[in-house]
Amino acid sequence: MKVIDKYLSVYAEQEVTELQQFPSSETFEQVIVIPAYEETDDFYQRFLRSSLVHQSVLFIIVINQPETVVINQPETISEPNQVKQATYAEESKQLKLWNTLLAETEQLWQSQKLRLQQIANCNSCLLLVDRFSKNFQIPIKQGVGLARKIGTDLAVWLYRHKHIHSPFIGSTDADATLPDNYFSARPQHPSISIMHYNFKHVSNFGHSIQNDATGKATQLYEKALHYYVAGLSYAGSSYNFYTIGSILAFNAHHYSQARGFPKRSAGEDFYLINKLAKLGKVKNIKNSQILIQSRVSDRVPFGTGPAVEKILELESHQDYLYYHPQLFVELKQTLEAFLVLFFDTINAKSADLNFLDNWSNKLSTPSQDALIAMNFFQVIEKLLKNNNNKTHFDRQINEWFDAFRTLKFLHYIRQHHFQDIPLLEAINNSFFTTD
Repeated sequence: MKVIDKYLSVYAEQEVTELQQFPSSETFEQVIVIPAYEETDDFYQRFLRSSLVHQSVLFIIVINQPETVVINQPETISEPNQVKQATYAEESKQLKLWNTLLAETEQLWQSQKLRLQQIANCNSCLLLVDRFSKNFQIPIKQGVGLARKIGTDLAVWLYRHKHIHSPFIGSTDADATLPDNYFSARPQHPSISIMHYNFKHVSNFGHSIQNDATGKATQLYEKALHYYVAGLSYAGSSYNFYTIGSILAFNAHHYSQARGFPKRSAGEDFYLINKLAKLGKVKNIKNSQILIQSRVSDRVPFGTGPAVEKILELESHQDYLYYHPQLFVELKQTLEAFLVLFFDTINAKSADLNFLDNWSNKLSTPSQDALIAMNFFQVIEKLLKNNNNKTHFDRQINEWFDAFRTLKFLHYIRQHHFQDIPLLEAINNSFFTTD
């Protein structure tokens, strides 16, 4: 527990200090964290109708509102993290959700920003977090990342003090419907740092997405997500996972080791998973599927909502361009070359050759160009000087060439060699099968 203790004392958000007087008698088997901004209580009503609510669960709901910036001329906004002044309707939506959840549950305990509420006729509770009131609002640039971090930090504290029994913390969103086997489908091995569930986008939770424009656009974006992960799998990448905040569960120990969610307005899930993948095993829970509502959203600068909105602006779905399949061939050949890099360089050194040039000449020009742009060869020279063990060397390369640098590699080749093509054409002409 040392890593958790250090995290809680040094890196956790201030809200964990409010748990010091948390009722000692309140314990739960599982915990789920949900950030809520501009949401109704629909997600809570879905929980009440599911079997999850009867499985001793603490639902930590971080109701948040970004700090507002008063802009006299909204059309002059140029920074992506700036927002216009929130309207009264936007601000009151958070308060309405807060009051609704309080009214539908019974209060057990409270502190400055926290309320523990008992859900009727079961042994599950809500832990409501107020980050929407005037003095508690979320800094704009920290957005949903901070909201997730607050909720998860509270979950870690409660796990450390034995109020939560499972070390795995569920991370989801208000637009998701969780399956009845959400907990039972999880493997419990401590070496697993993070899990991601299967997912499917739906309209109005259960209706076909084929019948509306937003649903069709979301389906196309979902195809892109599957195509990208399938391409990474084909290439043999260790980082072939989905980075969707609503389908995750992670180990409290590894989460603490990674120092929690990054406080970002978007992409917080990507950066956290990238860290966790280096600390333990990544597990895809194939026999459990989360349903995600198809909807347009401008609450974050990028992600599913903004992507769907851009697709809706196209005249035809054929105009939706995505990664050329050749990118994943380049990635596959590069990753395979990494596996022989250690021995190739050792042999080249004994023959007094320029070992890195000798190795890189086996790569294609696009891959060489991308690695040069990423300063790969300077990194490798340092690794080789300080490493005589192939296993250790390979692990260090894999950790350096992580999900973020894999994306940079693909984007460089995309920009300079193989430009995007229509997504459906890319899928039909790929060298791999897309789920």
